[in-house]
Amino acid sequence: LMRRISSRPYAMEALNIENLQRTLERLSNLMTVIQKALGTYLEKQRSDFSRFYFLGDDDLLEIIGNSSEPGKVLPHLGKMFASISTCNSVPCEEEGVLTKFEAML
Repeated sequence: LMRRISSRPYAMEALNIENLQRTLERLSNLMTVIQKALGTYLEKQRSDFSRFYFLGDDDLLEIIGNSSEPGKVLPHLGKMFASISTCNSVPCEEEGVLTKFEAML
């Protein structure tokens, strides 16, 4: 669809693309289904860990997407735990521990 529209620089020409309305309606319906599934997934994550209720959807997605990188999760800890003002990750040499957190309460 995007290739067909990009080849027609004028809006009136793009409107003449065959099945354009049906394609856009189908894509809109798919987007609605995807957004609903994502909302359900995020709500399940929030019910599993109630501190996630303090985060917006964007922040929660960033935490889930970067769960293996503690440094990218750190900025969100203050939103989940009100008593934490600053937090730093410290590499750890202990067996089975990847990172330790130092927090200023």
